[in-house]
Amino acid sequence: MTYSVAIPAFNASATIKETLLSILAQTASPSEIVMVDDGSSDDTAQIAASVSELVRVIRQDNTGCGQACN
Repeated sequence: MTYSVAIPAFNASATIKETLLSILAQTASPSEIVMVDDGSSDDTAQIAASVSELVRVIRQDNTGCGQACN
């Protein structure tokens, strides 16, 4: 079974690595993780990109969680 996980994130540098590692540790690992960086002013995007090659980071200006999810 293959599936993707989408995660909106804003200034989540304190928790994003733990979140991504938890997803990757599941019995059925996703084929990709798409993390939408919603205009973070910290290192969220850099940390996410360094966790695994399965993590694809999309950056956008801060538009809110709803827009980041879409």
